[in-house]
Amino acid sequence: MEDLHGDMAKYRTFMKITLSWYGDDSWGESIFGRTLAFYFKIRWLSNTAIFCTVTVNLYFQEKMGLYEGTFVHWPLSILLCFMTIFARFSGSKQRILTLALNENFLKHDDPWMIEIKNGYIPKLWQLMNFFLRYNQCFYVLYAIVPPAVEMVLHYGFDSIDGYVTLPLPLSPLLGRNATWETKYQIVSALNVWAGYEIVFTTLGFIGGYALLTVFYLTEIIIFKEKIKSVDLERSYDDIKVEMRHVIASHNNIIKLNQDLKAFYGLPCAFLDIFSSVTITLTLFTVTTSNDIPIVIAYGAAMFYFFTIAILACSLGQLIERESEEVFEAFYELPWYECSPQVRKDLNMVMRQARSTLSVDYRGMCPMNLVNLMQILKSSYSYFTLLQTMAN
Repeated sequence: MEDLHGDMAKYRTFMKITLSWYGDDSWGESIFGRTLAFYFKIRWLSNTAIFCTVTVNLYFQEKMGLYEGTFVHWPLSILLCFMTIFARFSGSKQRILTLALNENFLKHDDPWMIEIKNGYIPKLWQLMNFFLRYNQCFYVLYAIVPPAVEMVLHYGFDSIDGYVTLPLPLSPLLGRNATWETKYQIVSALNVWAGYEIVFTTLGFIGGYALLTVFYLTEIIIFKEKIKSVDLERSYDDIKVEMRHVIASHNNIIKLNQDLKAFYGLPCAFLDIFSSVTITLTLFTVTTSNDIPIVIAYGAAMFYFFTIAILACSLGQLIERESEEVFEAFYELPWYECSPQVRKDLNMVMRQARSTLSVDYRGMCPMNLVNLMQILKSSYSYFTLLQTMAN
């Protein structure tokens, strides 16, 4: 992937930062690069080990750690395990989608096309940078600062005798009366690693989804504007050539949608369950915990997961809306004034355009606002169930 459009190159860099790039092995020939390439090949195994460890630990905790803020790491570890396994064995689909969009970006370089892209993509990069900074700050304040403060208070001032870090995926391994021994140091280091994997894998998924869906959205809008500019008052030969270009462009849009579904359809279906469960558990922890740091941390996490659900479904809704507007653009052409052959060509492409473009998994779990309401309803149902069990 040498000849990349600027936005596609930024996308690849963003995905590498968030540990979510499997489109190629471009990590360099240095020792660090080769180490990263090897680690990416075995990540799915190590993250599966995190999931298994979290599951076993919760089983032996009182009420599975539901009131201690540790149970929420179980769905997060499931997400981590699923996403890394899926990404590891779907790298070819990520590459196909990236190269297809990159080809369109390099080809569509007319000023009016660039203006359309500039209406969406710069704002999206601002949002992604915000998410990246948000995750970095959250990770540092949640996973790194508390143990660092503990070390200072213990070794520097000898003022505390036990650890007081916020709940992390592997914290139950320490037990309730852990001290600053070798086991504590090892588990703390593993917690920092597991926390980084969870936080940035989540960001990599939603960030990559947002970037590629908006890239695809701009292609639909460009195609829609091409339809509006079709001139049906020229000679038949000229119209026939233009219709061939329109049909080819529409087939390209459909193919891009298929590639988008092939790579993001299954993860988005998983996102339905994941969003409902994580919003429920973080909200339950916030409303039942008396520990102020935990309430603040999990409140921030609840806001983050709620934002992920809104962003994912809203972008899918935009694709559906623009797809409907493509059909309307075809319908508004003066096709009834054309020759039978032109009407035949238009009728063929209009039939294709009636099928709504969307992000879904085999027709199920479409990413749209209807699905967002279903996620929120499910979250509310799970939350009332947990409250009933707690009372």
